[in-house]
Amino acid sequence: MTELERPSKLSDLAIVEKAITFTMPSRTRFQVKNFVVDQHDTPEMQFKQIMLEIQDLTHKIRYNEITLEKMELQIRRLRESSNEMDAIKVKHKLLAKERLEILMTATYQELDYFIELASQYPEYTAQDIEAGQEKYWNARLSRQAEIDRLSSQSGVGVGNLQSLLQAKMLTTNGINATKELEYEIR
Repeated sequence: MTELERPSKLSDLAIVEKAITFTMPSRTRFQVKNFVVDQHDTPEMQFKQIMLEIQDLTHKIRYNEITLEKMELQIRRLRESSNEMDAIKVKHKLLAKERLEILMTATYQELDYFIELASQYPEYTAQDIEAGQEKYWNARLSRQAEIDRLSSQSGVGVGNLQSLLQAKMLTTNGINATKELEYEIR
């Protein structure tokens, strides 16, 4: 079997390492703040979203830590074997382990940002969140109705208008279902 010739640029490991770290975390701070947290119209629901994200990321980390532990055990056992195929399996497992560690690093970074965001809010209780539901739904449904109205007037899709609003690229001067929506796209 002939060995494959690798492109010369691929041999520059510094570029490869930069590509790996450059793509972390999976969601940028801008995405998290504007499209995950600020999609909600009241601080209580923003806080709840942050807590849900922290819960989910913490679960992923705990699950992946167990998966890494399992992989290390499998690698150790495969290395003890004299079977040639097991030596190749070790290489595959090491590659998979490396990829999981990269993903976990991104997850840790994202978790750190959500914790940072959580510290910027009062610690709302479940009762606070429940008490704010009428205000939240009034604001959310009013915003959605105005976005629908603006979409029908402008021909710009609802989803695009919502994204522009979340990205702070749509100035609304106060969305309210009973007022004219003044808007400007930057």
